[in-house]
Amino acid sequence: MGQWVNKYGLVHHVSVGTSLVDMNMKIENVRNERRVFDEMSDKDVLSWNYLLAGYSLNGFNDQV
Repeated sequence: MGQWVNKYGLVHHVSVGTSLVDMNMKIENVRNERRVFDEMSDKDVLSWNYLLAGYSLNGFNDQV
């Protein structure tokens, strides 16, 4: 995750956080995906779906 995202607190915006979760899922970085998700102050259905899809697609079905 870019330092500017943390510096300006953009991860707390649902749309930015969800996009970061999706991006990390696509590059198979499940650990970072979870960290971003945990840092999000607001989560919506889309962010939860991306998190679950990331675990499933990357073979972490038992981690959810």
